[in-house]
Amino acid sequence: VLSSSFCEASMVYLETVDTVVVGIYRPPASFSHPERCCPPEHFKDCVDKVLKFSKRFTTATIIVTGDFNLPFVDWSVPMIRTGKNVLRPERQSAELAIGLMQSLFLEQMVTEPTRNGKNILDLVFVNNNALIHSVDVTRTELSDHDMVECVLRTSEMPGLGSAPDKAASNFNPQSSFDTINVHKANWAEIREELAASDWSDVLSAEDQDTAWDKFGTIVADVCGRHSPRHLVSASMKKRSKIPRDRWKLMIKKKYSALIPL
Repeated sequence: VLSSSFCEASMVYLETVDTVVVGIYRPPASFSHPERCCPPEHFKDCVDKVLKFSKRFTTATIIVTGDFNLPFVDWSVPMIRTGKNVLRPERQSAELAIGLMQSLFLEQMVTEPTRNGKNILDLVFVNNNALIHSVDVTRTELSDHDMVECVLRTSEMPGLGSAPDKAASNFNPQSSFDTINVHKANWAEIREELAASDWSDVLSAEDQDTAWDKFGTIVADVCGRHSPRHLVSASMKKRSKIPRDRWKLMIKKKYSALIPL
């Protein structure tokens, strides 16, 4: 754990699944009070600690999450957007964050705004995007930031699942609920339809297991009709079939093309 008056980072290695999980907080800038900006040297210390920790585990899956407060970065490239009025310390911190991505061959997975419908501030980076089933952003009254939910495929994590499981579960959910985003469901319509449903087939089932299966099918069908689907990008579907070592080489080649020699 690293904590200063500006930045915070926590890191853990999960040995059973060979996975590094990192959480980072970096405070927002203030044009009216530049002295409150996070000094780049503080954020650099944070980034250096994350790099040093992560590189101890050469085969690990890496997941880096957190509130980076860098709205002027286009993470799909990645690069600082031109024409933005950005304070110098903020630009330097953005370059450090991009350097972290490049050093660990990470890809940023959040594509929807996470605050006030404008900026992507809360980020999820991974070095193996086959691990990501879906990423959803949902409004909440508990914070001025939206809630980011990232669903992982445990079959892609070493130590969980088997080789046949991986082949079967690439993009085939085991439950109907895996395909829908219940956080954005129309619960009024779901309750209305469930109240009007015919439950006689469930109540007359020959045994408890059969009754439970029929009950689950009805509920899943109703929820599916009134809920949006999880968004899984075309790039995730395509790249999830690429072996991990080859995917790392592709990312390395991509970043090499972006870095001037």
